[in-house]
Amino acid sequence: WFQVHRALQTLGVAGAIGGLAAGFVASGGWATDETPVQIHRDLGMAVTVLGVLQATALLYRPAHGGRLRAFWTPAHKLLGYSVMIMAIANIYYGAFSRALGRPVEAEHVLETDQPTDQPTN
Repeated sequence: WFQVHRALQTLGVAGAIGGLAAGFVASGGWATDETPVQIHRDLGMAVTVLGVLQATALLYRPAHGGRLRAFWTPAHKLLGYSVMIMAIANIYYGAFSRALGRPVEAEHVLETDQPTDQPTN
């Protein structure tokens, strides 16, 4: 189980870092005046920082049977589940930000300038 846990943790952190980097590239940096984008950006940053913190928790894990292990395990689980919930919420927030007035950059790739009622050649 631990190997699967570690692999999923690594994929999650890599995905968060990649998403954060993609957001910076797409928006041209940190600054934005658009509230939906600010919220999505800030949630993404929080998810990334907490995800990295969660991944590094392995370095500070107390030994099995240790006095502190009883506190570490629930804290590790709580942080992990919280980061997952925040990440899912941020993915949906970003995906549906078009309804909030800001089109998602990936949607521009899927859109065409041609009217939909005319066939394409």
